[in-house]
Amino acid sequence: MSSVELPDPARGAVRADRPRGHLGRGDPAALRAANPGNWGAGEWDDLLDGALGPWAMAVAAGRVIAICHTPCWSARAAEAGVWTRPGCRGRGHAATVTAAWARVMAAAGDGRRLFSSTTATHHASQRVARRLGLRQLGWMWKLTT
Repeated sequence: MSSVELPDPARGAVRADRPRGHLGRGDPAALRAANPGNWGAGEWDDLLDGALGPWAMAVAAGRVIAICHTPCWSARAAEAGVWTRPGCRGRGHAATVTAAWARVMAAAGDGRRLFSSTTATHHASQRVARRLGLRQLGWMWKLTT
């Protein structure tokens, strides 16, 4: 498996520069082989091809270690979905890929509101939001019966 060099958090991330567009930096074949295992094969290809919206990721030694993608979007808003490989957490990769994703989204120039959602107990996600200077809008509530 070939490898894509991981930019450190200060230098950026591999990203898709537009939906259904091209891969920003990095070797597309290496990225196709770098599925972290939590995406189905067809779903991973759809993500890389832009069919699932913009994304940004950090890749090291041929493995995706962090990704920010667009799980939910409309003409007015888009949500950031973030995942970091367990052994790579706490090193700034989630904030790096989220910031890169936000740059991709902002470049579209369509005024879409960007947001992320988390729970009161997901402290790592809250730390990423604080690191990026995001404003808290509210809390997620879950009703159980």
